[in-house]
Amino acid sequence: MAIPRSLHSTQSGDQQQALQLSRLQQFLKTRIFNEKVNILTLLYINRREISGFIDLNARGKMENCLPYIQGTKLILPKPGDLTYVNITSSKIFSSNSIHWEISGNAIEGVVFINKRTQEQVLSPLENFTSDKNDKNTRDSRWTELICQEYENSKLLFYDFKILKK
Repeated sequence: MAIPRSLHSTQSGDQQQALQLSRLQQFLKTRIFNEKVNILTLLYINRREISGFIDLNARGKMENCLPYIQGTKLILPKPGDLTYVNITSSKIFSSNSIHWEISGNAIEGVVFINKRTQEQVLSPLENFTSDKNDKNTRDSRWTELICQEYENSKLLFYDFKILKK
């Protein structure tokens, strides 16, 4: 998907735009509209009563993401995403996306399997409680994203690079 014309700017405009866009908006813009790099991004959001994992690239292909990038709407997990948990309504959903298959068990937890490469990405949720000296510690390539729009929330992302054959 190409970057919408309204998000293009000149070099001096880039500096203005960087000041206007929040850290989350910049993050979403670079991930959703990436065409040159083969990167798939998994996003975990835990905000109040809703949490879940989102295939950001699939979301970008299936819905208009401009409101997220422009800051008029917060991106949150939905029942059609990889996982969705609503504590208030006791609803739990999981579904595969065009890039990822969900697997897992009581020992490994949630595992995301890339459909193209069959590589596995382990859930980051145990990373924050595991002993860092433990050889079975979860994948540390998950990165925390801190932004003011999601105060008192946890956002983590994983950039999965697909190597061209």
